[in-house]
Amino acid sequence: EEHLAVAAAVVAPALLIGGFPRIGPLRALVLGFSSRFSLRVSPAVSQRVEVAKLRSELAHRYKGLYSVVTGPRGIGKTCIVDAATKGKFGVVAVRVPAATPMDVILEDVCKAITRNSLDSLNSTHRVLWWHRFFFRTPATVVLRTVASVPSVRTQAFPNIDSVARILTDDFGVRVIVDATEFSLAPNASKTKREKVLEVEPMSRATLEAIPELAELLTALKAADLADVVWECIGGVPVDYFQLLEKWNEAAAGDESPENSLEAVVEPFLASLLNQAINDRGASVIAAPRMEELFPLFLNQSEVSPELLVELRVAMPLVSRVLRESSEPYGLIPATAAMSVVLRFALKEPPRVQELKKMLCGSKVPSTEASV
Repeated sequence: EEHLAVAAAVVAPALLIGGFPRIGPLRALVLGFSSRFSLRVSPAVSQRVEVAKLRSELAHRYKGLYSVVTGPRGIGKTCIVDAATKGKFGVVAVRVPAATPMDVILEDVCKAITRNSLDSLNSTHRVLWWHRFFFRTPATVVLRTVASVPSVRTQAFPNIDSVARILTDDFGVRVIVDATEFSLAPNASKTKREKVLEVEPMSRATLEAIPELAELLTALKAADLADVVWECIGGVPVDYFQLLEKWNEAAAGDESPENSLEAVVEPFLASLLNQAINDRGASVIAAPRMEELFPLFLNQSEVSPELLVELRVAMPLVSRVLRESSEPYGLIPATAAMSVVLRFALKEPPRVQELKKMLCGSKVPSTEASV
């Protein structure tokens, strides 16, 4: 801090009289302080362990290595990244749509760092040098990848690993890849240059500790709907917040909100199950032999990856049906709703009361229930 104060005292007058090129020091100060004192309010994060792990990785950065935060949709990956980088100097976030060329990604990063659309590539090194001089720490670039289209077998993924390598090696910045589901090539997080933080769906206890959901969860328990909702949504807080929003909208016009809860829950769960049914059908079109795996989930919650080799089943590059899991080890349903669809071989969503009876009589534990 003393070094920063002295540097600012020396540089500020020099800037006024033109003693230094303005592009470097001035924009470096803007880069550092804009994230350090950001007024943006970040939501509370329940995954404190994951936040601590990412902060530790950023504090012990090694040249050529970068961090990848990955996991299913809607479980708080971006919140974890934001919490881990909150209050840090020189943090910029860049959105990376699917199929974006590498040079375009690098150009967008340079523009975000220099806050300049002209000659940004040549200016970036100067801004980053001044940033390290002022703040004694490298800048951090967050690459937020956007999902690829799952219906196309040959996907056009951004070359994130090459971009991250250039940024860490040539520009000397920290890199975090905030990888949304289906946004990276299958081997992009297996190059041995990245430290992967796999974020799993929340446990039920963690989700139920979110204060914003307390009223909804209490009402679900009172209506005997908490278990069926958990089985179909699992540890995905985004879906619970969407359900809460729909419940609030329905309750606004109903004098007895508890009477409207089941009327809101039933179509909400039906939409999740219907999407899972459609995704299962689309996966068979993309890889017909996938259908041979589905009956296995009638009696078990995961299958061994080696079984795919034995059955000669080629998984699509992007699958909304199954995903890899380290605990339990194997291929598991991609979502809680998909787990229900495969467990009961559903062809259409059942009514919520019928679904409750089905789940009560099931001997196969859901993947989400075991988290």
